[in-house]
Amino acid sequence: MNVRTVWVVASRATLGAVELTLLLVALSVTAPTLAASAPVHSHPSELGSGWECNYGFIPEDDRCVQVQVPPHAYLDDTGLDWKCNRGYRRSEDQCLAIQVPLHAHLTRLAIDRGWQCDMGYRDLGNSCVAIRVPAHAHPTYEPFGDLDALSGRGWECNWGYRAKDESCVAITIPPNAFLTASGQDWACKRGYFKKDEATCVALLVPAVAHLDSTGHDWVCNLGYRRRGNACVAVVIPPHAYPTYDGYGRGWSCERGYREQNDVRCVAVRVPAHAFLSDSGNGWLCARGFRQNGELCVPLQLPANAHVDFSGNDWECDDGYLRLADRCASEANGLFSNVNAPRAR
Repeated sequence: MNVRTVWVVASRATLGAVELTLLLVALSVTAPTLAASAPVHSHPSELGSGWECNYGFIPEDDRCVQVQVPPHAYLDDTGLDWKCNRGYRRSEDQCLAIQVPLHAHLTRLAIDRGWQCDMGYRDLGNSCVAIRVPAHAHPTYEPFGDLDALSGRGWECNWGYRAKDESCVAITIPPNAFLTASGQDWACKRGYFKKDEATCVALLVPAVAHLDSTGHDWVCNLGYRRRGNACVAVVIPPHAYPTYDGYGRGWSCERGYREQNDVRCVAVRVPAHAFLSDSGNGWLCARGFRQNGELCVPLQLPANAHVDFSGNDWECDDGYLRLADRCASEANGLFSNVNAPRAR
């Protein structure tokens, strides 16, 4: 607050002579203190105590120094540095004009020079020369020339043509084939396969088979397996069902049965206090029991313990540590001896 501000505040508030005198005295005491703690071109820090330099100024010792912006440049978003205008590039403390050759344009991608050749032209260092585009082709945008370009030619063949040396030749499509999505090759129709990279031959699909997902091979129907160029029936044992497993058994056991010797399905023997597993060909003990051979036996819980998350083991309550088959107290750093096992 300066004297002018105080005078405006005083005139608007119609302060008395005594109040105005006291305010001016307070200002004369406070102003030097503020000037000493915060330099010119600064403002209080947004992070708390202290100060920060204004936009366009940088801290230097205990003052704020203006950022020197050369011609053809502007302050960046931070206000602590500068960038060159479009059409200029930075060189030490100045901005030099970018010399754009004929058939080129300004860009931010080429950081070292600031320009790229136009489409249909190739970069030869400091100039751009026209690319020879053959018949049935079109130019591609390859601004960095042969070294970094994908094809290195600066052109691509049109749909239905493929590159051969420096020209584009028409793709010969055999019967029962079609152009691929790229337009640079062909593929056989569904139900045919490519032979000698020149023809499409029809697939011979057995009576009990069908085309697979690719359309260029076949698989046996459910209940059959592939043997050479034919499909043979799968022998399915009792309590089993056929599967699409052309090269395996071709069947799986029903739920509650398990495979034995790849020839039959035997019933799963589920002991007391157990149930079938998710797979259906095994069993798990119920909660509160644990497996012991082919049986499920009750868990023996010591004092200060409970059944854990799995349901087939136990863990100590809070404030106790597991020590072999008992729970030891952590209350005074000593183990308690009153932990006789008990059934739950």
